[in-house]
Amino acid sequence: MLMDCWNIPYLFNYILQILLEALFIRNLVVYRNMCITGQYKWYDAILIGIFFLNYCLYFMLNMIAYTCELITNQITDLEMIKKIQNIIEDNSFGPSKISYECSHIVSSKEERKKNGIYYIDRDELTREITQEDTLTYNYKSMRDISGKINFNTTGYKIISLNLSIQVLLDQNTLNDYNKTKDTFLNGLKDKDEYFETNFINHYLDGRPLYSNYLVKINGGNCGCILNFYFYLVLTIFGFAFILKLLIWLYLNDKQSIAIKKIISSKFDVNDPEIERTFGYDQLTPKFL
Repeated sequence: MLMDCWNIPYLFNYILQILLEALFIRNLVVYRNMCITGQYKWYDAILIGIFFLNYCLYFMLNMIAYTCELITNQITDLEMIKKIQNIIEDNSFGPSKISYECSHIVSSKEERKKNGIYYIDRDELTREITQEDTLTYNYKSMRDISGKINFNTTGYKIISLNLSIQVLLDQNTLNDYNKTKDTFLNGLKDKDEYFETNFINHYLDGRPLYSNYLVKINGGNCGCILNFYFYLVLTIFGFAFILKLLIWLYLNDKQSIAIKKIISSKFDVNDPEIERTFGYDQLTPKFL
């Protein structure tokens, strides 16, 4: 549930933070300064530098952590049901974009163009982008095929919920997409010595495909332990790990809901005849 507590880099960062804080507290008590021997030495500067760098990393990791996302996305169970229903009913989508890029290796003697676009590849070679283009590929329709959606609130006060959206292509649409892609790309592969394709799909117009929420059952009050500002203060003072463990004990359950969409370039998947043909009419979304 609180996977960020036991992630190895997180755990190492926490342990190092605690050890450094303990060392500096000991120095302040014994020597009334942050120096290890009471007198400033070169290794004290290194240790203080490591402490502040580690602290910045510690703070950043906790601000992007799973727990931080949960407590900033608090919602009641009724609001969550409404959100799920809105996603189910929203079948708007954007085009898919097929993009390609051609480049060549720049020799050390080669004169670079003033307005050229260059980058260093994984082999540490400098490449110049010689041409790039994008094809916009449009679809015809989208509908929800989530089927039964399980959202259990019985006996719980607070749960964490992962809400995700999955966009699927039927076989005809997939074949059509691949045929269009291959036709578009086949005539480009001999343009230069280095050819690369990058496929970027924009079915949902930038809407997030997954989010984590903290759901309050029956409008329940989460208390200060799940307050973002309380979390922020404890993180600043180095107690984020302890708070995460407390939240892990406080939460009742973790659940996941996947909302599935089918997208088609061939048919109107909302047509009743198409529903029966492909069996979509058996997948009408409903809560259990």
